[in-house]
Amino acid sequence: MSRNRRWAPSLALASLALVGACATPTDAPAAKPSKEGPAALAKDTQAATLLPEDVKKAGVIRVGAEVGYAPMSFFDADGKTIIGAEPDLMAAVGQALGVKVEWTNTAWDGIFPALNSGRFDVVVNAVTDTKEREAQNDFVQYFSAGSALLVKKGNPKKIQGLADLCGKTVALQTGTQQVDIVKGQQAKCGASKIKVLVYPADSGAVLQVRNGRADAGMQDFPAAAWNAQRAGGGKLFEVLTSEQYKPGSYGIVIAKNRTQLRDAIQAGLKKAIESGAYAKILEKWNISAGSLTTAQINGAQE
Repeated sequence: MSRNRRWAPSLALASLALVGACATPTDAPAAKPSKEGPAALAKDTQAATLLPEDVKKAGVIRVGAEVGYAPMSFFDADGKTIIGAEPDLMAAVGQALGVKVEWTNTAWDGIFPALNSGRFDVVVNAVTDTKEREAQNDFVQYFSAGSALLVKKGNPKKIQGLADLCGKTVALQTGTQQVDIVKGQQAKCGASKIKVLVYPADSGAVLQVRNGRADAGMQDFPAAAWNAQRAGGGKLFEVLTSEQYKPGSYGIVIAKNRTQLRDAIQAGLKKAIESGAYAKILEKWNISAGSLTTAQINGAQE
């Protein structure tokens, strides 16, 4: 699940069902990014000169993340190697800046204090850039993600958007913005109300779409795209990418007092975008619909 886009639903919805639980990772040793990253980028000398001296000397950018949100970052089959779109993107940034990238899995609750105390150089963890968060840290935006509808392969109920949910059953994870999105549509449905099943774990909601108990689910776009691409060899689900609801931009998070590092990260990410490596990484992980055209600093709209 993406705890970065979560908040408590304002009102309870009908047909409450509770199953499962969400696991919270604990601190773990640093792991190497995916070996399946993009083709190597040449070092950009101009961008590399922007790096602060401590990073140049160490030759490494230290990344903190609560790993376990596929396809953005998660553990490979060995249980140690951190792979995903974010490790691949940061590998490209590191190549452009001429440094290595080291990842450490850490619990979400302490991740920002650890960043601001200097334990990590950056946090890359599907963190949505908001005005409130910009007051505490700087953000270099790298991806746009809203909520997307997930349906069975072939879309048997012919669902094209929120209006088509009226009179149907939808499975959601409790405490997410998806609950509020569906609640907003519920008010427009008239007599054809949406039957909503809510679960504490995203996996429980997805299971109901798979077994036919729910006609659709709604997830953060990256998670929905991952399920469509990988579950059952890509034969179980499809994600409706024509519209994402309540989109926001994920950002690389950097301490406010490290503006030099922030500018270097931005320059490295711009190089990855301009070179085409960025587009190839998003295509690899089936999330091209969330691409950005530039790496903006502190560009939150709300």
